[in-house]
Amino acid sequence: MPDIAKMQSEGVKVPIKFNEYGQVIGTMRSKLGSMIGSTIKRCASITYASWDKVPKSNKEKFWEIIKATFDIDHKSKRKIMSRAAKRWRSFKSHLTKVCIYDVLDANPTIKTFNMPRGYSQLITKTEWDEFCVSRMTDDWKKIRKIHQDRRKKNKHNHHMSRGGYLLALERLQQKKFGLEVSEIDRSQLWLAGHSNKKGEPVGTEATSVARNIEHYTKLMSEGKFEPDGSKDVLTMALGTPESRGRVRGIGLGVTPSQFWKTPLSSKKKGKEFEASSVEARFAMMEEKYRQQEEIMKQQQEMIKRQKEMMRQFMEQMKGQHSGFGGSSHASVPNYGSPIDQVTPSHQASPKSQHQPLAPPPP
Repeated sequence: MPDIAKMQSEGVKVPIKFNEYGQVIGTMRSKLGSMIGSTIKRCASITYASWDKVPKSNKEKFWEIIKATFDIDHKSKRKIMSRAAKRWRSFKSHLTKVCIYDVLDANPTIKTFNMPRGYSQLITKTEWDEFCVSRMTDDWKKIRKIHQDRRKKNKHNHHMSRGGYLLALERLQQKKFGLEVSEIDRSQLWLAGHSNKKGEPVGTEATSVARNIEHYTKLMSEGKFEPDGSKDVLTMALGTPESRGRVRGIGLGVTPSQFWKTPLSSKKKGKEFEASSVEARFAMMEEKYRQQEEIMKQQQEMIKRQKEMMRQFMEQMKGQHSGFGGSSHASVPNYGSPIDQVTPSHQASPKSQHQPLAPPPP
């Protein structure tokens, strides 16, 4: 990422844009994704059993690096950390499959596994050995089997590049003359993600869903079907309800409450309010600290100016003193007392004041 490195060297933060659901969009979306992936690998060791086990200090270090590189608001921290957790888990899964179990499938008698090339600066020999041991335990093999069985139930594999649904959305917006994401039916995004370059659904399952989408879209246009929350065209076409906490066909990071504007439960409202309150207080503290720094800076500048004025004044006084023959005390002419200088016209002269009084006549 030479362009980001150049901006870092110049002290410029990379600007980031978000859509109405808080998803990163624009030309820097892929740059942010790459930065998140490469940074979290350095901040979180693969030896931690889960994301919850990663120390908070490591996560904060990661966030500070991202915040120092990108012009990103503190409100986006939760979504950024969620993406980091996903990248970290995907990295561990990749190492487990490619470097351990694929090797075992080729040679079941192997006991040691070589460290993957190109990761010597991220993973130490001790960490790699510990990671390999953790992946060979009976408990881990059971967990792996559960996830494999769950993965087999997924009948609809998408055929999107690294850009995912957001890239598909950008392409649809170009065709739809820049419509907002909320103005595009998610069933169209789902179709875009499960079609080939010619726009044809891939596989019999996707073809069947495409026909269902066409059917319910027609019913909706005729007024014979009205979407109700999550029971929209895509849900009816797939034939399965939405899972809790996510929305299909719209990309990562979008919650049902965001997408369908459903009200939160009272318990969750309290948590959301508490989180937003903490974020607001944090933002206020940051702003107050910034203002204090600005005031201190202004005071320092004022003191500096005062010192300079004092220095100039002393230089000027020194020059005046040197003009009186080098004496440290300038000779001041004696102009008399101020009282002596003032002699009002109606006041008697000093002589008349002290002349003795004449005796009274006989």
